[in-house]
Amino acid sequence: MAMTNKKGSTEVSYSGDTRLALLEHTINDINKTLERFEKRFDRLEEKIDSQWGAMNSKIDSQSSSINSKIDGQNSSINSKIDSHYRTTINMLLGLYGGVIAVLVTAIGKAYHWF
Repeated sequence: MAMTNKKGSTEVSYSGDTRLALLEHTINDINKTLERFEKRFDRLEEKIDSQWGAMNSKIDSQSSSINSKIDGQNSSINSKIDSHYRTTINMLLGLYGGVIAVLVTAIGKAYHWF
């Protein structure tokens, strides 16, 4: 039954059973909509997971490639550092030997050992 309120708009009054049926129908429609959203989000989540998996495998392969290159460079750099270290130590030992020889010669000359 339609009724008119003071402002002139029409209000429809329903019986309790009709109201309950409309409410159940509305809730059912909302539930179906939420289920569709859930299915869509599940599909999106699966797509994102598969993309992340592919990206992670690419990142892993690239990082292992980079690590092997770095390891090769490290061994090359380590051998160069070892070579320079040995050269520096040999030069210092030669310098110390030369200084000691000069000192011994100077002391020997001062005390007329030579």
